[in-house]
Amino acid sequence: MKLFFLIAFITGLNAQSFGQNKVQYVDFDWNFIQTPHFDVYYYDDQLDLAEFAAEVAEESYEQISIHLRWDLKKRVSIMVYNSHNEFQQTNIVSTYMREGIGGVTELFKNRVVFPFEGNYEQFRHVIHHELVHAIINDMMYGGRMQNVISSRTKIRVPIWSNEGLAEYLSSDWDTKADMVMRDISVHERMPSVKELNYFMAYKGGQSLWRFIAGKYGREKIGDVFRSMKKTDPIEYKNIIREIIKLDLEAVINDSDYLIVKWDKSVLKGGGTHGEVTMAYWIKKPIFIVNSLPIDDMSSWIFSCSDFIFNDFKSLKKKLTQLYKGIPNTKRIIK
Repeated sequence: MKLFFLIAFITGLNAQSFGQNKVQYVDFDWNFIQTPHFDVYYYDDQLDLAEFAAEVAEESYEQISIHLRWDLKKRVSIMVYNSHNEFQQTNIVSTYMREGIGGVTELFKNRVVFPFEGNYEQFRHVIHHELVHAIINDMMYGGRMQNVISSRTKIRVPIWSNEGLAEYLSSDWDTKADMVMRDISVHERMPSVKELNYFMAYKGGQSLWRFIAGKYGREKIGDVFRSMKKTDPIEYKNIIREIIKLDLEAVINDSDYLIVKWDKSVLKGGGTHGEVTMAYWIKKPIFIVNSLPIDDMSSWIFSCSDFIFNDFKSLKKKLTQLYKGIPNTKRIIK
């Protein structure tokens, strides 16, 4: 039986898989389509696959938002790879995507990444599962939770809670979960909640959330996560300050220019404004792709920018003119 894992967390900004190297030998020419809540990226001639992923994403979001009683505050990017082999070349996360990993929700920018492996039912499950992580991330940290949180701060969402809920909301209760839990109850010692790690974080956590929802109602699920945010507001503020520090350090030290997608979501927070201001102050070029009426862009952001485009095709043309042939050019995409 092939084990199939869906990964939620990358625990460090420089996380690596020891002994594994990524070989990137395909130059992906990305395109994207938009839904009310998602930007779905695809390449080659896989528009049909992207449209399927977009439809499933919106259906999944509708269900998840009801159960968690939460509406996304920021759009989520979804990256669809055509095969697992090409998924292993992703530079969205540094961790090596070994065989059996079905998808990943990258916490630094709250992007969802997964491959299509030929099975549409499995594909549907992966989309729903990973979007649970993305929405929890948006609920807890405004869609800007960083990998550093799990390693530098005291507040963290237990892996059984995150992975178990993703399994429960995407599968409810399935035969595999039932088989696993029955087998453990008969042949092994039933683990405690604190021992729900690795594979048991998925099926054990799924079982625990099934119990909670059955006893107290599904509407209590979102309350559990909201209570984490309210329990220690000082610690929560410290987490966000770590995020701000990482974000600005990336602009200062890890980029040659800044690409900003300017849409309604940036008007709900201050992060993008701060990043644009910092890039302007240290004299790094700023390229803005604007999807709003120009009157809705503040004079501050308008004046900080070097170039403003109406679409990504125009941006790509300009970047090719400016940077073609220049090796190791780094950019930050917001």
